[in-house]
Amino acid sequence: MAFWCFWLCVLVATSAVSMPAYAATNGIRVGDGRMHPSLDVEGRYDSMVGVDFGDQEGPVGDFVLRIRPGFSLEIPSPTLNFSLDAAADWNRYSDLTERGTQVLSYVGGDAHLGFHVNPASRVSMKLGDRFTHSDRTSAVALGVGVLSIFNDLYVKAPMQPGGGALTLEPAYSFVLESFLTTSPSVVFSEDAGQLNYFSHRPSLDVSWRFLPKTALVLEVSGDIRRYPDSAFNVPVNALQAMAGVSGLVTPRVSVLLRGGYGNSFIAASHEDEGLPNFEGFIGQLDATFTMSETARLKAGLVRTFFPVPGLGWYNDNRFYTGGALLMGGRFLVEFDGAVHMLDYATGRRDFLVQPSLSTGLRLTRWLSLAAGYRHSLRWSEDGGEDPATNFHRNEVFGSLRMSY
Repeated sequence: MAFWCFWLCVLVATSAVSMPAYAATNGIRVGDGRMHPSLDVEGRYDSMVGVDFGDQEGPVGDFVLRIRPGFSLEIPSPTLNFSLDAAADWNRYSDLTERGTQVLSYVGGDAHLGFHVNPASRVSMKLGDRFTHSDRTSAVALGVGVLSIFNDLYVKAPMQPGGGALTLEPAYSFVLESFLTTSPSVVFSEDAGQLNYFSHRPSLDVSWRFLPKTALVLEVSGDIRRYPDSAFNVPVNALQAMAGVSGLVTPRVSVLLRGGYGNSFIAASHEDEGLPNFEGFIGQLDATFTMSETARLKAGLVRTFFPVPGLGWYNDNRFYTGGALLMGGRFLVEFDGAVHMLDYATGRRDFLVQPSLSTGLRLTRWLSLAAGYRHSLRWSEDGGEDPATNFHRNEVFGSLRMSY
């Protein structure tokens, strides 16, 4: 079985060269809407699917076959828009190195269900739920070897009083995330279930468009994070408030400039134990240069913080860049890169460098190919020699996408 998985991965990877987004195909009529079924087949080599397998200590690589059947459904109406995007995600590890990595195979998936009440009205409501089951977790402190089940139930109330230049959107979401250990070595906790949490996230976004394509923005959000295992984790009552400007400064250059204040408001008992509270400036500077209709560049700086399981909170100082070039209306080249300096409440500091390159080719309206490379370099000043937080990770993939 491993032999055939390997050659199927190779076949897909060597024949693929990308998958940009294109205009929707015809789809299947469902009432007044359309459903677009799709199928993605991806072959990937990952140099670090886990650590400490069999008689090999440290990182272990493997070929992974990934099959994602899914669909996108949207049914519009003047009073209620309905949308549902869903996909199963079958991941089969080939165990070519015979280290036992086939135990990492799993079936994941993601889905987004949405309702938009009175979409054409100046006062409307959005209700929805997002679900993801994946080995790419939202907990940045974790390295590899963990599966995440993430669910976000939300409600939003967009409002445009007066002439529509002013937009207000109060919102609330309830988030649950649980973790499952898949690799023998995991960061700072042998039982990833200790990191499970739930979170209340109220927010308010305000935008005032004072020019046709430029607006003043105000964003206030909270993250009231709680953990079933309170002995292992730190409750956080995070607050973020930022104001700034977003829009065009020239016909080709758009900028987002915002700054403000953040506070983690950790419980006083933990402060008494010596765990510091995050309090200070947060902000973002983002610039996008649109050279033509088919080429763009972007770059930015971010300083922010978020709660994190096991370590209280983390402060992320990040530089990022990226770009895209579409040639002949069919061939797309994209690159992205980011450098993170992550400081945690416990005093731990991580560095993370993540460059990536991908290409895409549209063959027909329903068939496209993709290929790319992603590198992750991570090291922790306080992580010792733990390979889950100190590693070079190389991922090479090729994929085929069919959609109708």
